[in-house]
Amino acid sequence: MQSIIIRITLSITLLLTIAVASAHAATERGLDIKSKEDLNHKSGKLGAYRALVIGINNYHDKKIPALKTAVNDAREFAKLLQTRYGFQIILLLDQHATRRAIMEKMRYLAANTSPDESVLIYYAGHGDVDRVLNAGWWIPVDAIGGIPDTYLDNDYVKRVMQGMNARHVLLVSDSCYSGTLFGESRTLPSVIDDRYYLNLYNERSRWGITSGNKTPVSDSGSEGHSIFAYQLIKTLENNDKPYITTQEIYSRIAPIIANNSEQQPLCSPVRDTGDQGGGFVFVAVKNPSSLKKSAPQPESDDLLRLRESLELQKQELERKKQELERLKALDSEREKLAAELRKLEAEKQKIVIGPRSTSVESKTKAEEIAAAKAKADAINKAEENEKAKAAQTAKSKAEAEEKARNESAAKAKTDAIAKAKADADAIAAAEAKKDKLKITIAAVDPAVVSPKSIASDGRFEKLTSGVVRDTQSDLEWYAGPDKSTGWDDAKIWVTGLKIDAGGWRMPTRVELKGLYQKGSGPRNMTPLLGTTGWLIWSGETGNITDRPPNVVSGGWTLDFSDGRGLLVSRGDSIFNRGFAVRSTPKTATAAIDPTVVSPKSIASDGRFEKLTSGVVRDTQSDLEWYAGPDKSTGWDDAKIWVTGLKIDAGGWRMPTRVELKGLYQKGAGSRNMTSLLETTGWCVWSVETSGQQGAFFLDFGNGLEDRVDRSDIPINKRGFAVRSRR
Repeated sequence: MQSIIIRITLSITLLLTIAVASAHAATERGLDIKSKEDLNHKSGKLGAYRALVIGINNYHDKKIPALKTAVNDAREFAKLLQTRYGFQIILLLDQHATRRAIMEKMRYLAANTSPDESVLIYYAGHGDVDRVLNAGWWIPVDAIGGIPDTYLDNDYVKRVMQGMNARHVLLVSDSCYSGTLFGESRTLPSVIDDRYYLNLYNERSRWGITSGNKTPVSDSGSEGHSIFAYQLIKTLENNDKPYITTQEIYSRIAPIIANNSEQQPLCSPVRDTGDQGGGFVFVAVKNPSSLKKSAPQPESDDLLRLRESLELQKQELERKKQELERLKALDSEREKLAAELRKLEAEKQKIVIGPRSTSVESKTKAEEIAAAKAKADAINKAEENEKAKAAQTAKSKAEAEEKARNESAAKAKTDAIAKAKADADAIAAAEAKKDKLKITIAAVDPAVVSPKSIASDGRFEKLTSGVVRDTQSDLEWYAGPDKSTGWDDAKIWVTGLKIDAGGWRMPTRVELKGLYQKGSGPRNMTPLLGTTGWLIWSGETGNITDRPPNVVSGGWTLDFSDGRGLLVSRGDSIFNRGFAVRSTPKTATAAIDPTVVSPKSIASDGRFEKLTSGVVRDTQSDLEWYAGPDKSTGWDDAKIWVTGLKIDAGGWRMPTRVELKGLYQKGAGSRNMTSLLETTGWCVWSVETSGQQGAFFLDFGNGLEDRVDRSDIPINKRGFAVRSRR
């Protein structure tokens, strides 16, 4: 009898374990589609279909030839996917298709897709190839011609495809040299029926279809499309079946393209991305007869931004909806298990209690059964106690780890604020020392006090230092790094800004509203500030109380799309930028002793002298230096910063190793270099690279050069800019 009780207990445990494991496995792999009725967008069982569509005609670098059809191809293809096949679309066209934007959207898809979903990535634009390493690139809109470091490596695309949880990922590339991605192809079966589509859909796939192999492809074709895009769109438009696969599309368009051009399309699984024998199945939501052709209408920047925001919200809601459906399925499974458990418990009670008997033998058996039940209850109770104890231990450990993380984050923030304050104090001390000397730079070189204007839009003028002066007020502006920036990061940047003798601060809301000019430039402000952000931080803060139960620390920002002020979390950074402002410096009038300060120079250590623009000149060579942001900086970020540097009329580049060794002076300053460059880093990047991912730097701790992987964490590394003396 005791063995029967133990077997029932073990059976219950095994049943629970199998059910939970099965539910978890189904969640990780995605639910299989059992019938053709389920392979339908209205069935509720088909995962979402998403698409990232990229098209580039006009590149920032005029050395890269413009294309004629890529944007129209991308727009029409996106429209077809959305209306005919039920896709959720993310669209990046021309100036929106930067390297950073493409990588961010791909990473978003990799992080937010579920195992039931299907993802399509479409690219129409220029491509390039390294025939020695058999490596290919896409060329984003902000690429610099002839510099592959500014391109998008095909290996990154492969990593994105490999990292996605989606069931299917299809890459469609209409660019030159796309064939470096592919593995071995598979042929179509002799019979294509419903079972064929179901089998393809249920197995994981990672496929690609391209307009050509490792050769250039044509930008011209028919009706404003490339020959590849025209045949692709035409095939999907004319499809009269509820499903069509990538291989079916390829079998129809490849012979036509090959017979009418010099290019040969490819269609194969993408190497090393986790293909498991499935295939991408396009599932139609509308018949061809229900669709009406309409001329494509160009979309404004505001509409594109709004559409992109709405798409992201829609995708997040869809993800939450699918997660809720999975939870409901798990709850239903738990109810079934609970019912089964109650049934087994009833059987157990029948066995334990059994029929009554007045005999001594029956009484003895009843006592044995009772003892066995008590022992089983004791075992169950002990197990429950152990589980409760383990749960409490895990909870305590998690709370301790969370507390440690919070304390570490608070300390890091406090340290950053303290450093910014120390830097500000040092700047203030330097300014006070300069005031004591009563130097009048105007007496030596009036152009230093009134820097030369290099551009003007009537009201605003841009100076050689990059400062933008408002001629209708006494304000001068300087745009911060053109990337998503939180309030605290903007504050730290402004505090440490030394451009043109410093004195910078964050603007007020009133000052930002004075900068707002509806219809001026691409961001309703003077284009001389050169930003792609829509929201500019104010120095004013406040608490957000509409997020109970927590009160969130907020910062005021001005939305330049409509001129409204917004109070948002200081951690929000998307589309936010930091600007610096100051009152126009007054021209000094006192006399100056030419022996104290030479023209345009505000400090000197003998060999090096610092100019009012922040540039440090080496008097023993023809080189001028400028120190980048004083924070840990990767090679790629240093390259982007130097490329966009406009200080003192530009002309900057990254230094060579030889030039960095010429800057090294053992014992000079705190970093074995002139203290006028004011950096706390020990290592400075060189422009020279090694292979696809390596880069050289000079360690100013010992004067030796070294090489690291550019993707490594850039601790203590800085970016410097250099140019020949003007």
